[in-house]
Amino acid sequence: MRRLDLRSQVGFARRLAETRHVTNVAGASLPLEAPTLWPASSRRVAHVEGLPLLCVGDAASCYDPVAGQGILKALQSGIFASYAIADALRGADERGLQRYAFLVERDFEVYCAAHRAFHALEPRWRTRPFWCRRQEDRKKDRQEGRQDDRTMPVTNLAEHAQAGGAT
Repeated sequence: MRRLDLRSQVGFARRLAETRHVTNVAGASLPLEAPTLWPASSRRVAHVEGLPLLCVGDAASCYDPVAGQGILKALQSGIFASYAIADALRGADERGLQRYAFLVERDFEVYCAAHRAFHALEPRWRTRPFWCRRQEDRKKDRQEGRQDDRTMPVTNLAEHAQAGGAT
């Protein structure tokens, strides 16, 4: 990103002008301030017992955009959350909310296992920064006895929402 100079208004405008199709849509408009970049790493919200909060879609968990699962995951999450909410409203039955929290956690664990497996299969760029960071994260998790520690405490929800997750 630094090399492309996308963090400044001038650099962003210069790169935008180099595009063929997007520049036609954007016209001569410029952002009001410098673009804000957010990491697109995989995360999920840590469940807090007793907190009346139901996170859905990217607010509950977000996957690497390259995985191509965002829309499907958001729709599935919304449908299952609606079932949990209906159960809770109909009979004050909290089991639906508990099942939903379990589903979000289990789906994230399955996703992370597949994500690690696919990254481990890629040998071509192991010395590049992107791949080195993933190897370092995995080593650190193993050394500290964690299989995967990509949870966001609830205190980070406001930051997560600003990064594109909905609450």
